[in-house]
Amino acid sequence: MLNRGVPVFLNILRYIFIYEKWISSYNIKPMNRFLRQLLFLLSISILLLTVSCRDDSLREDLEIKESQEGKDDNDNNNSDYIRVVSDPEAALATANCIMIKPGETTSIPVAKAFAVWEQNQTLFGKKFSPNGDLGTILIWAIPNDLIDSEYLEITGYEDINRAAINVKSKPGSKGNAVIALTVDGEVRWSWHLWVTDYNPDKDLQSNNLKTGPNIVDGGKLYRYKNNTGDNIFMDRNLGANSADKTKGKETHGMYYQWGKKDPMPGFAPPNYFPETLFDLPAEYRENNLAYSIEFPDEYINQRGRSGGEWYSYNEGIHNHDLWGSISNKKSIYDPCPEGWRIPAMSKEQEEAPGWRVEYSPWYVIEPENQFVRTNPQNSLDCESPALGFFPETGCIVDGELWKHERSASLWTATAFHLSWDERSYMSRIMGEYPVVILDNRGKGFNVRCIRRLEEKTDIK
Repeated sequence: MLNRGVPVFLNILRYIFIYEKWISSYNIKPMNRFLRQLLFLLSISILLLTVSCRDDSLREDLEIKESQEGKDDNDNNNSDYIRVVSDPEAALATANCIMIKPGETTSIPVAKAFAVWEQNQTLFGKKFSPNGDLGTILIWAIPNDLIDSEYLEITGYEDINRAAINVKSKPGSKGNAVIALTVDGEVRWSWHLWVTDYNPDKDLQSNNLKTGPNIVDGGKLYRYKNNTGDNIFMDRNLGANSADKTKGKETHGMYYQWGKKDPMPGFAPPNYFPETLFDLPAEYRENNLAYSIEFPDEYINQRGRSGGEWYSYNEGIHNHDLWGSISNKKSIYDPCPEGWRIPAMSKEQEEAPGWRVEYSPWYVIEPENQFVRTNPQNSLDCESPALGFFPETGCIVDGELWKHERSASLWTATAFHLSWDERSYMSRIMGEYPVVILDNRGKGFNVRCIRRLEEKTDIK
């Protein structure tokens, strides 16, 4: 700007000099004196104006330069870090639930968060930059001091393929927690920590398990064949602290809206729900999947729908394969630990829905009259010699816990897959046998995980 300002100023002085000579050619002293004074003031004004313009222009140039440098800094933020997942399939296959013993530590790989968002940007209706600062937070824990927050940290920050969240649980305490990975302060994925002395995977040799109960570290496993296949069942609900029928609420475990990966502890707050579709942020008008990931502690509901469908506020938009019943694979949203999944009904059973006993994944031909009420006068808790204890846990409806749902009720992975329907199958213990019925996906029921011997546990 200085190179442009100096010639302009010199040209102005040249014209003033020429004009002054023209004035001097007239011999009118009073007028000469007045005009010279006027020219002097004009020259000073032009000089000051030129300097001022130069300063403003330099200031603007400096601001533009600083802004550009700041933009370049942001564009190159963490440019030396590796934020591309080298093996997306392996990252997506990692579990959303981590089982650890009281007092133990574990490391949770974070690559899944980046792989999921990269794969689903179109589905989510939004994307995030992977180059932001990584962090981790504790969303909730029961009991509150279950997780050592001072130990909660990320290691291997420079390469997300090696980066992991270190977690340490409190010695002598069992319970559940949800921790999350954040990028620039926003939650991008979360994991359920199930702190328990139950270890169904220790020394597990599936082919050597006998039909019926098998003793394992901290509890039992049950193996049986039925119309859903050759299965191994846990002896408790996902997240339960105990399988002992005398332990009351310790046997209940976590609640899940159908298809969501994150548990709810029974007091999950309802999220914002709009009066109309026009009240929604644009990125959530298609579905609430991204919202459910970013706010894993919220119960998503719809006004006046008695549970309804959490997936979308648009009644015609659904996803029937969130827990893998259509693809017949463990999905990226399955809430069970590694190697385990939510049980689904067979394709043949889906063709004829109804209150049929043999459709339930928990139906066993032998022994007869398998479920017995443990305390008929005070509760609807049930116990089976073949499958263990099933507590009456109620369900979450519109963000509130209903204490009595007339039975022990568990979600299956199977959706009623008509395009317009918002219901999925849940298994309810009715009297001596389990049956399957349809219920709205927005309700929160318990789940119980299985292994299928004939099926791989890879990710779709």
